[in-house]
Amino acid sequence: MVAAMECSPDSTSSSYDGRLEEALLGQTQPHRRRTPSSGQISELDSWGASGTRARLLSSPNSNVGDVLKADVSSPMWSRRVHPDRATSPDVKTGPPSDLVQPAGGLIGEANTGDTNGFADALAKVPGLLIGTTVNIMLCVPFGLAFFPATWEPFPLPRAIGLQMFLVSTLIGQVAMTVGSDFSCSMGMMMVENIPFMHSIARSIIEVQGTGLDAMSTTITAFAISTILMGICFMALGQYQLGKAVSYFPRHFLIGCIGGIGIFVTQTGFEVSTGVPWSWTWMSLERYGSQELFYLWLVAAVLVLILNIALRFIRWSLFPPFFFVGIIPVFYLALLTLGISPDIARENSWLFEHPPMTDVLILWTSFDFSSVRWDLILAQTPTMVALTLFGLMHAPINIPSLSMSTGTEVDMNQELIVHGWSNILSGCLGGLPNYLCYSNSLLYYKCGGGGRLSGFVLCTILLAAIVAGPGAIAYVPRCMAGCLLIHVGLELSKEALVDSLEAFDTFEYTSVLLITIVMTTMGMTAGLGFGLVLSAVSFTLQHMRHCDPIRGVMPAATLRSSFRRTREERDLLYESLRHARVVQLQGTLFFGNATVLSSCCEEMLAASDGDIHVLVLDFTLVRSLESSAAETIAKISTVTRRHGAVLIYNRGSTEGFPTSSPLSDSLSKLISQSGNANDSSPDLHISDDLDDALAWTEDFFLTKARSQGLLPCRPPVLAEEDGHDAEALPLALQQLRALCPSEDTDVAVRLLAHMERRTIPSGTILWRQGDPSTFCMLLSEGLLQNRLEEEAGTAEDCRPGCLVGEYHFINKERRMGTLSAKENSIVYALGASEFEAMLKEDPYAGFVLARVSIHYLGLRCHNVANRIWDTRCLPI
Repeated sequence: MVAAMECSPDSTSSSYDGRLEEALLGQTQPHRRRTPSSGQISELDSWGASGTRARLLSSPNSNVGDVLKADVSSPMWSRRVHPDRATSPDVKTGPPSDLVQPAGGLIGEANTGDTNGFADALAKVPGLLIGTTVNIMLCVPFGLAFFPATWEPFPLPRAIGLQMFLVSTLIGQVAMTVGSDFSCSMGMMMVENIPFMHSIARSIIEVQGTGLDAMSTTITAFAISTILMGICFMALGQYQLGKAVSYFPRHFLIGCIGGIGIFVTQTGFEVSTGVPWSWTWMSLERYGSQELFYLWLVAAVLVLILNIALRFIRWSLFPPFFFVGIIPVFYLALLTLGISPDIARENSWLFEHPPMTDVLILWTSFDFSSVRWDLILAQTPTMVALTLFGLMHAPINIPSLSMSTGTEVDMNQELIVHGWSNILSGCLGGLPNYLCYSNSLLYYKCGGGGRLSGFVLCTILLAAIVAGPGAIAYVPRCMAGCLLIHVGLELSKEALVDSLEAFDTFEYTSVLLITIVMTTMGMTAGLGFGLVLSAVSFTLQHMRHCDPIRGVMPAATLRSSFRRTREERDLLYESLRHARVVQLQGTLFFGNATVLSSCCEEMLAASDGDIHVLVLDFTLVRSLESSAAETIAKISTVTRRHGAVLIYNRGSTEGFPTSSPLSDSLSKLISQSGNANDSSPDLHISDDLDDALAWTEDFFLTKARSQGLLPCRPPVLAEEDGHDAEALPLALQQLRALCPSEDTDVAVRLLAHMERRTIPSGTILWRQGDPSTFCMLLSEGLLQNRLEEEAGTAEDCRPGCLVGEYHFINKERRMGTLSAKENSIVYALGASEFEAMLKEDPYAGFVLARVSIHYLGLRCHNVANRIWDTRCLPI
């Protein structure tokens, strides 16, 4: 029932649209792709109606209208290249200029072909004939399927559905002709929504009966749904949300296709026999009776013949002519067998003669005094589902047609046109409509296009509405049934067979379950169940494929940026083997957070007390769900039970990547256990991994000093004559720590060439790109180096740092901007003092170079560089 479930030319987005027109309008050509070596077209052996719509319709073998000789893609969509073609350097992203039909403007601009005389007008006749034929042909089976076959007695001629189809299609065609940027746009009633219409109708007649009152309520509900869809289209366009529907999972959409495919197949059998279908043994027995058996068998055999023919006939217009050709063949068979049409009609081979009806019957059927508004309100969930499902089509059809015709359009403007079209249709009692991709592309390939041609199509549709539905009595049931069964089987194959290799087990199971629920419980239940399954599938996939732990390593070779003495480094080399860093990644939620907790429990139990510190690093965690946050907070209980200290590294000064108050919860745990003032805390929170490792190092150093393995305080150097007695010892200690293998007198000689300066907070010492005229030792305070052209990349420089020495020694420009975050004391070595030092005391210059190398070595061993390979500021 999906006359326009249309498929994107890009196979990655060919999930659910275009399958009806694919089957209906001749998708019998081979799948083709460009070979990477030559860019030439190579044929595959696979044929069928379920291939990618635009790729097949733009086949070089097409002999209808203009021939598309190259891949077509508008500038707006030029980056969307089919995967099979992505590796070919010769593939062009735009169509040949002589093949692209210019798009009309919003109002008043016609296709240039409309003014080029009789020859150009004559060239558009094939397109007009094909467009008209397709509209009328689709009108018959789908117009008769708008209301459930179980609605008996039906209070009006069922042919009213044909008028509803034509009115909705006419309004859509007018809107597309006037407002769309596509010169070849064809509007059509959105037949994908028929299952939802059946659900609304059944619910209403169960309460209100089968009379005219129920009809008024039903068509009013249809009209309100159409207006609602128009408002949503309008909102999507106005708020620039044209691609919002792309967030629906693909397997969810494929499951919907499966449900609709089975529904369309079922409807085909009902139209062929005139008897409702149900999934019961009684229904199967009835369809097997002699009265009905041959009615649906003929339709099924015609479907078989069509599919066999499609394997050998590559003409894109063969299926439409096949369906239309059933009518004369049917009457020829009646003539040969000597059976009159009246006898055939009595035996259900032809549709019944509809009574003569007023052309205004659709509008005179509205009787608002008998409308049950409470029943319409009760249908709100189904109407919302109908709207959401309808919104999925246009944002795919528009870029698909843009690529296929080489026309650049504004997606949001096209959605606004859809909004006006549906609002107008609903106000006039019509049904949802949209830009039909497959009809439009076929119309384009047959030479159709332009505003004048669009208005001709509108005139033909209007004439069909005025002429009335009398012609339906001469249409064989087997023709309508053949069309519906063929389309339904193609949709089912697309969803249940072709997708088998495209999804993993969870996703394909979701496709099957959505299809089953839609078939047995209705479309609304299927959509709701599909959304739930999408969430469940996402959860299961993350539990299976998204390991929350990127890696676990001892901290023996990991170092913070804090400067340590040789004795401290030697001790930490052994002590840090008792620390474990657990690097976390991705999205943490209730599923994989439990895996994390279990892994921590197992790791601590297996260590048998050998792990003293456990660091959980959240630097690479993108998001943290609230249930996961609660589970992660409870890991502190696990570490405490095993006698280990737990450090949470949030990875950001803004806290954990969650809306849950995890930081507050952990802070409460620290205060409740007395850790804040405890000399042996068992829980700590840091903002980056460097701080976490520094805290870990201090933990082991403090423990070593309490055990007498290190002196309680670092040794204080004796004061030297001629130097500031207050500042010299600290500065000497800091220089001595940077060159531990040198004697103290070397540090004194080096310091003698430096000038002590006091730097107020907020002072900028140099800017990025400035020449390097000095380096300095930061003795007290805090400096910050920042890269100007990167997003917040900065690093703090703490006391004991030698700052700017690399670019100073190598005479390079500054690579960052250095400023004082606090009042600071530095010892600066200028360019002239450095030159003098090289002449007077070259060994001191050599030591400075060694300090620079040692300092760079420490920075290279910084954990930020060792683990993430991201943070290495050149200061």
